[in-house]
Amino acid sequence: LDRWLHIYNHHRRHTAIGGFPPISRVTNLPGKYT
Repeated sequence: LDRWLHIYNHHRRHTAIGGFPPISRVTNLPGKYT
């Protein structure tokens, strides 16, 4: 399951967000915004 989630979120293109992988929408991965 871990491998599938990585591919799904980091590599697979999603039409709902313009053909980009979901990780491309993450802007605060380290959690530094308050």
